[in-house]
Formats: sequence, structure tokens, C-alpha cells
Amino acid sequence: MPQLHRLTGRAQCFLDSVTAPSLKSLTLVDNVVRIISSRTLFVRLGDFLHRSKCALTALDFFWRGTLDELFIILSSMPTLESLWCRSDLDIAFYEWMKLPSSMLPMLRTFSLQPGTSTNLLAALLSPHAHAIPIIEMVESRLAGGMLESVNVGCLVVKTLDDGAKKD
Repeated sequence: MPQLHRLTGRAQCFLDSVTAPSLKSLTLVDNVVRIISSRTLFVRLGDFLHRSKCALTALDFFWRGTLDELFIILSSMPTLESLWCRSDLDIAFYEWMKLPSSMLPMLRTFSLQPGTSTNLLAALLSPHAHAIPIIEMVESRLAGGMLESVNVGCLVVKTLDDGAKKD
């Protein structure tokens, strides 16, 4: 599909059979039906990006993989200007996204929304403590001069519980 510029898909498996070198915008809609497969979104998306050699400027997706996998995927997209992500992310994600960073240097629009597993009540009980890493990341990106738009929903930032924290 050499002329395709925008692609939206519900089933992740379509990434296995598509090559789109001109693709600028990719939307991966969350699929309500879970299909068990050894090929995760990380593998499928990574293979698709490598095969297509496209310079994505917009990505909209649900993330259920590991944080390390997300870092690898996003670090392979230096041209990304708009990122919409629905997931409950670890504090390490917000630390990683702070500037100065070589990750997503062109990022202008950033939207984070809760994943489907989010317990909204938990987020409302201690919103300030959970908001600090997000606020620090956004402030550093704004100070960098590229970020123009931020949309942050009611998120739960995954942290270690008190029993697991090291002194």
C-alpha cells in the first residue's frame, strides 16, 4: 500500500500483512475480543515499522505490553509529533519522557487516557501524589519548546506499594 497515509485497524493481526511506506498516521483501536497469539502488539508493530520504513507523525493506541517494549517502540519513531496512548503506565514512563531526552524529539501533541483496567476510585483517592510525575514530565516538555497540546485523563500511575518499596 505505497500511497496509504492514514490507517485505522481493530485487529492487530492486520499489521502482519500490510506494508505502508508513506504512512503518517496509525490508529490501533482496542479490540474487545482478545485473540490469544504468540505475536504480541510489540512484535507486530515493530515488524510493521521495520518492514514499512514509514516516518509516522501520529500514533493512537492502547498499550498492554511491558514498559521496556513501549520504550523500544517509541524510540524507533523519532518523527512522531502526536501520541495518544491509553494505558496505565509506570512512573518510569514519565521519567523517561522528561526532557532533555532524545526520545520523541518532535512531540507536539500528547494525550494519555486510562487503560481499561484502571480503577478510577483509586486515582481519585490520591490524585496529587500520582499527578506529580505527569506534571514534571509535561513541564519539562513545555520548557523544551516543542510541546503544544496536552490532554491527560484520570490516570493511575503504577507505583510500588508500601511493602515493596526499598528504604
